[in-house]
Amino acid sequence: MVLAAGTLAFVLAVIGASAYIRLGSAQIPAASSDSIDAARTVRKSAGALAALGVVALAIAAPAVRATRSALGAAAGGALAMTVVLSLVGVATGVEPPPAAAFANQFGGALLAGLLGWLSGRAAARLDATAADRALGTAALLFCVLQAAFGGAIATLLRDPPVALLIVHAATGVAAACCVAGLVPGLGRRGARWLAALLAVCAVSVPLIGVASTLVGITAQLQVAHALAGATLLACAAHVAGRFANYA
Repeated sequence: MVLAAGTLAFVLAVIGASAYIRLGSAQIPAASSDSIDAARTVRKSAGALAALGVVALAIAAPAVRATRSALGAAAGGALAMTVVLSLVGVATGVEPPPAAAFANQFGGALLAGLLGWLSGRAAARLDATAADRALGTAALLFCVLQAAFGGAIATLLRDPPVALLIVHAATGVAAACCVAGLVPGLGRRGARWLAALLAVCAVSVPLIGVASTLVGITAQLQVAHALAGATLLACAAHVAGRFANYA
């Protein structure tokens, strides 16, 4: 669990640095070249450490006898995803085309979710009813959709249609509501730190989205939005992992 959580932290650092580089280079002229260079250094260093963490997970996960098949498959998937993202990065350089930028952003969010699930599956299991699992699955689905729409808006479309912006906002609110719905049950099961983290994420994601709409595009808000969305996805996946059956 500690290894997956540590690797997740480095992946989140990559996501935040990538968001700043993308916005600082293309949309925020006030961003200095020094700050962009620093963000590139953070992305490169955190990416290397995340890759090492994923390799370590792929080696260590199958050794957990009780959940060998599930953890081994997930860790293998994380390793495959890391290799693909690394190849895309090497092939497209520091200024990737829109399709590669989308693959990097959405792929990074999915990797964060997979690492969140791994850390949850490796942690102590939480008893869950069918309703709990359904709500957790819905939260995870809406988080993935929100990340996909957000990635498309940020990388593929310079002038996204209003309909897509509305769908992105709606899936974000739906994800936040589903995650918030998990909080009381987690608190009753003694997972108070997890409940508190989910509550913070569920509130911050829509608030940051609203602030971005009202204030306009700023590097700080967009980095915060990217980090909050990825963290929400990772938390929802973590809960899904802890709700999973071990049979």
